[in-house]
Amino acid sequence: MRDAARAQKQDFRYPRPGKFPSETDADAARAEGKSVVVRFASPARDVVVRDEVFGDVLVSADQMDDFIIVKADGWPTYHLANVIDDALMGVNLICRGQEFLKQTSRHIQLREALGFAEPRYVHLPLIMDMKGKKLSKRDGDVEVDGFRRAGYLPEALMNFIALLGWNPKSGREKFSLDELVELFDISGIGKSNPKFDRNKLLAFNTDAATEADPEHLLKCFAQYLATTTSNIPADDKPLLRHLLQSNAGFRTFADVLNKADVLFAPDDSYEFDAKAVKKVLAKNEGQGYAVLTEIRPQLAEVAWEAEHLENWLKDYCDAHELGMGKVAQPIRVAVTGTTISPPIFDALVMLGQDKTLARIDRCLAEKQ
Repeated sequence: MRDAARAQKQDFRYPRPGKFPSETDADAARAEGKSVVVRFASPARDVVVRDEVFGDVLVSADQMDDFIIVKADGWPTYHLANVIDDALMGVNLICRGQEFLKQTSRHIQLREALGFAEPRYVHLPLIMDMKGKKLSKRDGDVEVDGFRRAGYLPEALMNFIALLGWNPKSGREKFSLDELVELFDISGIGKSNPKFDRNKLLAFNTDAATEADPEHLLKCFAQYLATTTSNIPADDKPLLRHLLQSNAGFRTFADVLNKADVLFAPDDSYEFDAKAVKKVLAKNEGQGYAVLTEIRPQLAEVAWEAEHLENWLKDYCDAHELGMGKVAQPIRVAVTGTTISPPIFDALVMLGQDKTLARIDRCLAEKQ
């Protein structure tokens, strides 16, 4: 019967027998190796779900069926367990996704049969992706821990999620946790399905990182590093503080990691990006390589502080009538393998003179 209904693209409804089976019938069926379940005999009447977001939702009698409440293995189904658990725990307000709205009629019937008080219901609209499809794990990180590992601040994620389906009715978007607690009201929840705009979340996080208390940001950055694979020492607070300052304006902690992690990796552990080599080092008959060859002995004599390095680079560029990028970028590619890093003088100071020279030597050697 179930297969026939599926073939006709119809919902299957269990046909109630003319006579309910007895316990003896159930025992006999078990003895024959048949599966035996317990079903709830739904009353033949409409059920109204009074929801504080969607209003009164009518589930007509012809949509109801005798649903299973105890499975063949003797365990209760979700419906029965949920109703009893909520009642015993004194739950008086149930908030859950809109997809459970239709099933709530079953829970109302069970509560009535068991003599339980009826709670308030708040069914929340579903969160969709930007194409209007239900958000799922296939869309990437959709779990809180996933966003934490991606380098988002907890307060930014909380603020963003709070506004998915809820309207504060003020036009304002940025709130602290205390403000959300004070202002939140069920009446602000809408019926339409909100879309999970990752670009907007990224903007929220960028602003939150810019406005965050430095010590709070430092703590969150250390926690982030502890959740991911990194060469940056997570317990070196002065270093972490410097990394955050030198990368001000970052969108997520992952941006800082992507730029700076290579500076703390073994000197021979990174690869040279082919596009970066072609664009910065090999272009114009190897101009970038030529610059590295010429400046290498000079870097060995420079006092290794950001100010001295900056003055040296400026003087070198002026003397050779070169733009800053014509020298800074070859150094960056040589010591990181890419064109992305913290500001070049900060990067060199953090790397240290000996490691900088060793990486330039490696870059020039690989050219050969």
